[in-house]
Amino acid sequence: MSEILRSREDIPQEYKWRLEDIFSNDDEWEKTFALAEKTVAESQKFIGQLDQNVDIFIDCLKWAENLGLYLEDLYTYAKMRRDEDNRIAKYQGLTDRAGMLSVQAGSALSFIVPEILAIPDDRLAQFRKDPRLEIYKHYLDNIIRQKEHILSLAEEKILAEASELAAAPSTIFSMANDADLNWLYSR
Repeated sequence: MSEILRSREDIPQEYKWRLEDIFSNDDEWEKTFALAEKTVAESQKFIGQLDQNVDIFIDCLKWAENLGLYLEDLYTYAKMRRDEDNRIAKYQGLTDRAGMLSVQAGSALSFIVPEILAIPDDRLAQFRKDPRLEIYKHYLDNIIRQKEHILSLAEEKILAEASELAAAPSTIFSMANDADLNWLYSR
């Protein structure tokens, strides 16, 4: 027994996700994308500075957190719009742009963990007494716990920049499987 694939327009609204809750329209996505690009570029003000004082340390963690939130929204919206209909090239493009920005952000963020680990233990312990860092306690505990497995700053940057290349086979398969191959089977 074969089931006919319905188009998205034929699906009742209550069974569709509401991407307007993330961005009201594509223009809002573009504005946030531009803001995220600008935020990525701000990494330069933190590189080599994390051990200077607790305020810079906290500002850097907040910067990284905000960047992560932008990227999450950008990629989720673009990917889910693409998944509505993989034949629409516009959303394939948005997904690709979000992915490339994520790689750039990963490279920009790659200094944080090695720099935190380079802070002398007594100085880092002093920083961690600041109540503003309580929200980052688990994050910092994990970094310290994994210290022997963390690469150098240069090595972490290389890994971050290679992530897009490493994801390519999965992305290609997904696009072919979700868009092209399903249509071949439904004939």
